[in-house]
Amino acid sequence: MAIVITIATFLFGFILPKELIQSGDGYIDRWHKFYTQQSSADLVLLGSSRIHRHCDTKILSGMTHFKAEVVATAGAQFHFYEKLFEDYLKRNPNPKLLIVGIDLTGLGNSNYVPNPEYFFPFIQPSDAVASFAEFNYIKRFKPLGYFYYKEIYYEKIVNPENAPHFAGFSPRDESWDNTQEPFIGKFASGFNLELSDQTIDHIFNFMQEQQKKGVNCMAIIAPEYYPVWSIENNRNLAIQKLFNTANYLKIRLINFSDSSYKICFNQRYFYNSQHLNKNGAEIFSKDLADSINKYYP
Repeated sequence: MAIVITIATFLFGFILPKELIQSGDGYIDRWHKFYTQQSSADLVLLGSSRIHRHCDTKILSGMTHFKAEVVATAGAQFHFYEKLFEDYLKRNPNPKLLIVGIDLTGLGNSNYVPNPEYFFPFIQPSDAVASFAEFNYIKRFKPLGYFYYKEIYYEKIVNPENAPHFAGFSPRDESWDNTQEPFIGKFASGFNLELSDQTIDHIFNFMQEQQKKGVNCMAIIAPEYYPVWSIENNRNLAIQKLFNTANYLKIRLINFSDSSYKICFNQRYFYNSQHLNKNGAEIFSKDLADSINKYYP
């Protein structure tokens, strides 16, 4: 048994992580840099894929003169990217400005790691992300974690994802693909967004605490293609709850997903109803930079 454990430790604790880091996979490379390098950004943008794929760090840095860093990953709920920010602060000073993306579809009580395979090779048990239940293996015996994901990791080594990141930003140079439309078609009568008052309070209390530390904070609702609005039956209630809490705690909130923002009505800027493509991200990033310069000159 001791020999088996020794071999497993060598293979899955040393050889495989090294091969992953050298594989050229865009996501593995991004999180390896996040956990090993310091960025010391002035502007940090937290969120899910709507931050990850919408916020062009080159445009934001160029227009605001703040060094920008995106700390986001697809599928992330607030509870997760709050932990990512904790990990970020272990290697970096507080930013001058923190922008938090709020997804109307992410206001429930979900608490999980959306893609733990990206983080296994790099996290240490002291890191905030390692506190999630998905990391029980890695906290107790790291090689077991790699063994659990061996097939996923092998695929990443053999066929790495060609998704380069620019300070955490990963654009999608794609046209409309209809991948999410069958999902929308299932809800002829619409559906209700999950709304947890506790989660909404948590999001804005987090920003208020950051402001007490001298970090300016701004929350944003990213653009969505307008037809999706009609199937979110309690969309107006969700937005009202967000603004009520933001106003009460004196946190600036900007909604880029309403009738005043014209991108939302032009399909050529989206690759599906929830996500902007590269061209849409460029326009949105310029508009976001204008808002930053207006409120934080």
